[in-house]
Amino acid sequence: MKVKNLLSNFVLAATLVLFFSSCSEDLVMDTPPEIAQESLMPELKSTSNNYKFGVAGTALGSPAYYNVPYKEQMAMLKKMGMNVYKFQIRTMADGRTTVPWRFEPFVKAAKEAGITLLPMLYHKDLDFSVSNSESYQRGKRVGKNFAKHYKDIFTYYELGNELNLKCIIPGSAGKTAKSYDMKKFKTIAAYLKGMNDGIKSEDPDAKTMINSTWLHYGYLKMLENHGINFDIIAYHWYSEMDEVAKRDWGIDDVIAGLAKTFNKPIWFTEIGQRYERVSDIEKKQYDFISQFLERCRKHPRVEAAIVFQLFDQPEKNSLLESNYGIVKWISPYTKYAYKLTAKKFMEKQH
Repeated sequence: MKVKNLLSNFVLAATLVLFFSSCSEDLVMDTPPEIAQESLMPELKSTSNNYKFGVAGTALGSPAYYNVPYKEQMAMLKKMGMNVYKFQIRTMADGRTTVPWRFEPFVKAAKEAGITLLPMLYHKDLDFSVSNSESYQRGKRVGKNFAKHYKDIFTYYELGNELNLKCIIPGSAGKTAKSYDMKKFKTIAAYLKGMNDGIKSEDPDAKTMINSTWLHYGYLKMLENHGINFDIIAYHWYSEMDEVAKRDWGIDDVIAGLAKTFNKPIWFTEIGQRYERVSDIEKKQYDFISQFLERCRKHPRVEAAIVFQLFDQPEKNSLLESNYGIVKWISPYTKYAYKLTAKKFMEKQH
């Protein structure tokens, strides 16, 4: 490999590792308020095969989100023509959410608005020091217990978050098995197989997806070869990736590449602009996201496209992590304003 390629991929790998922390659910340490417990209605399950367009957000674990009423958030999605909201969820040992006082009004608001919820279920007890058999059992408990409680709410489940980054060999392209630490990969594969099997043991009609990012599609192919019967290819794609993929690897279109490699439906569950300190950052964000969304809509194998993310998170420690939103804070967390991307989405609805 040329030196230029090596340097590009080391830089990109470092960026992706940094990003990995940006879309993780914050640990919630506050005390739950006393609220009436309301049953969660099953009508939320999706019955539509229509194209899905939506947004991701740390709805249950970030002050940038839980300080905005969930009904208001769902209304924002509707104004932008969105019909799906991806969110991260942590669970207790019995599979229930750690924050029911947020989860229940969130689910209720989505149901009332007709928004499909996509939970990204955390790999909370993945441990590379245990046997693959134990890793499988851990994943199965997480998936089974979660689906046992919430199968009437969800149709789609995203399993774990960018676990390809935990087993990739630094500087590798990620397209073939040679790019991965096989010991770590097998532990991850066992865990994800357990999650998938656990969910489907309780919810046989569930549609499961596993995500990857950058050119790490080899990771997903390896998971298929390890007998994990997940249903959907989930992919994360960011603004610098098109240029680097074309320049260093001769890949003009990641969507076409994924469609050629897999026989599964494709969901882009994170599409986002990396923040830069430039005056036209909102235009850059809109240009990238709108162009990539158009490519998704035109490809028959892409069933969903989800923008990362709804709100900026000023509580984060880095410029990248703080500025992925299509909505910014004028005064955290009491007054917000739409960025250009959100404004354009709303304009298209009129």
